[in-house]
Amino acid sequence: MTNDTASDILTLWGMASNLGSDQTDIYTLSMSYDPHGVKQAVLQSGLFGLATKDANGSWINAVAKNFGGTVKFVLGPWNLNYGLGTYGVDTSTNTAWAVINYNSDFAVTLVGDGNH
Repeated sequence: MTNDTASDILTLWGMASNLGSDQTDIYTLSMSYDPHGVKQAVLQSGLFGLATKDANGSWINAVAKNFGGTVKFVLGPWNLNYGLGTYGVDTSTNTAWAVINYNSDFAVTLVGDGNH
């Protein structure tokens, strides 16, 4: 973990189907997080979850960098029927997850709402 994340950082590469592209098939990534110091209201707000870094090096909502999809927050576990852009926090297992379609670095931390 780093000072600004509630999880370790995962680097995920090599899933793109076309050489030179960051776009991948759609998949769900789930990462565990340390719940200490994270208030329940923040967990339920949609402002905490799976994140990736933007061009400026700031953590942003992981679904914000998807190729398409509709941003939707869910408080609870992942479900097979969730589409691209759905993200959530499962407080019963201390995991954050997102339905995404690209390679990147990921961590669990405070994020935006996926619209910026």
